[in-house]
Amino acid sequence: MLFFFLAALIFKHTHASVNAEKFVCENFACGQASLSNQTVQYYDSIELCRLVCGRYGNLWPIPTETLTLGRMAMEIDPTTVEILIDDDATTESKVYLNDISKLFLVRLWQGCDLTRAPSTKVQVKVRAKKYDLTLDMDTRESYKLAITTNGRLIEAFIEGDTVYGIRHGLETLLQLTARKESSGKCSVLMLTRAVIRDTPLYKHRGILMDTSRNFIPLEDLKRTIDGMGSVKLNVLHWHAVDSHSFPLELRTVPQMSKTGAYSSKETYSVEQQKELIEYAKRRGVRILLEIDSPAHAGNGWTWGPAAGMGEMVLCANKEPWRQYCMQPPCGQMNPINPNVYKVLGEMFKEINERFTTHDLFHLGGDEVKFDCWNSTKAIRDYLLAEGKGLSTEAYHEFWAHFHRKSLEAWDEAVGHSKTNVVLWTSDLTEPQTILNRLDPKRFIIQSWTGSDSEVPHKLIQKGYRIIFSTVDTWYLDHGFWGETRYHPWTAVYNYMIPAHGDRVLGGEVCMWSEYVDKQSLDMKVWPRSAALAERLWSDPKTIGYGVSGDVNQVEYRLASARDRLIRIGIQPDQIMPRWCYLNQDKCK
Repeated sequence: MLFFFLAALIFKHTHASVNAEKFVCENFACGQASLSNQTVQYYDSIELCRLVCGRYGNLWPIPTETLTLGRMAMEIDPTTVEILIDDDATTESKVYLNDISKLFLVRLWQGCDLTRAPSTKVQVKVRAKKYDLTLDMDTRESYKLAITTNGRLIEAFIEGDTVYGIRHGLETLLQLTARKESSGKCSVLMLTRAVIRDTPLYKHRGILMDTSRNFIPLEDLKRTIDGMGSVKLNVLHWHAVDSHSFPLELRTVPQMSKTGAYSSKETYSVEQQKELIEYAKRRGVRILLEIDSPAHAGNGWTWGPAAGMGEMVLCANKEPWRQYCMQPPCGQMNPINPNVYKVLGEMFKEINERFTTHDLFHLGGDEVKFDCWNSTKAIRDYLLAEGKGLSTEAYHEFWAHFHRKSLEAWDEAVGHSKTNVVLWTSDLTEPQTILNRLDPKRFIIQSWTGSDSEVPHKLIQKGYRIIFSTVDTWYLDHGFWGETRYHPWTAVYNYMIPAHGDRVLGGEVCMWSEYVDKQSLDMKVWPRSAALAERLWSDPKTIGYGVSGDVNQVEYRLASARDRLIRIGIQPDQIMPRWCYLNQDKCK
């Protein structure tokens, strides 16, 4: 049998120099082998060295329950790997499991031009405790993974709570492999022994993608989802529309994209939306769609008068913009026009039929500018006639009334009142008044307040469920405009959200697109989003900036995760000099 013993090759030299192609593991850190050593245990690639060096190997995110990794690997033939699906799986589940198995097999040898076929075979058996393809807030993602070896056969067993747990298990199994190149020949190796039990600590682990300020093509969204799957992020929060543009095509209300998209080529067709939803599902990602309202609504909503439906938005493209909105172009929905709720209802019904929205939908809800409404005579007359007056408090109640009416339109469109609706933190969600306006049983709050804000903590105490998107750590657009400060991956990683049981759902990094498009997307999203992935899956200890050799070996495991992102076509930002990457023990 052909074993590759990862501590067995003995290499003798007498020259005080470095072998650029050989690596050693010393004190749980990998570095280039020194030829001055008389006896050195070495590995043929840095990836292989890291696979067996250190408690966590190349894993990202680190498992949360049980972890035992062997220190030996064998060369395998990735083209002959078998994945055996449990006979009890439903027909629909077998289709899904076959699809994710194909993705696993492609990635197993992707980027490695195999030049030899070792006799060692791999057999992977997968089984789920429950065969249900529902992917929502309550989907269980836990899995168990065991690897054993018998002669020339490596056997892996993955049991997931659901098929999505199996998917995560396959992702972890992929991280228990490594490549090496010798004399221009590439081969793949797999650990011969491992035991892992793993479950995420937070159920909502996501990236917000804004496709309104600048259009992001479908292929770039797919590539982002590829990256999400590789690090076990599970929510793509799609901020699809805003006052800038409305690229989302809707069959029931085609006027939205026809009048609101930047061009006919910069839209997402119904078929493309379906394609993206299924693409994401195959990578364990669900799409949370956001239709921002009542502010951040302009282009796409201006066709009302021509259709005999009145003004559905006010202050659209109005100047001077600073008086009527937070950023141009302006636009704010008209809450006293009943056609607004009629159109929203039509949109909601179609969206619900296409997206997984039975449990969660996002209605935006921040940065409302009262000056817009107050500059509109019809709004002032309405409030005065209702005896509300024109005070700030009156406009807050007017704003809350809009959200309650929107929720009624949603419930009527979908035929039930079980959907949780997400709103951003705003003046409306201030802890001292929110209970009078928004029902905590229906409204989830996404907090973009600063890291020192007490608002989310007070909202939790009042019974609200929270998604964290803390502005001074998890906003990926910062550092590229105005006085904002760039947040490096260490800041993303080190920010810890509170543990309050079921009330803290998790968090998202936000890629607002004022200053990003497909040309610069990858480097701004990655690998910082991977840092979030481990924070929300594992919630490990924090690290100091630039610290290496810490207990979790964070930087170098992230570097390995970055390598895997590159392998699937992503172009992430660099996090260290190449020399440090190859000499971990010397860059502390």
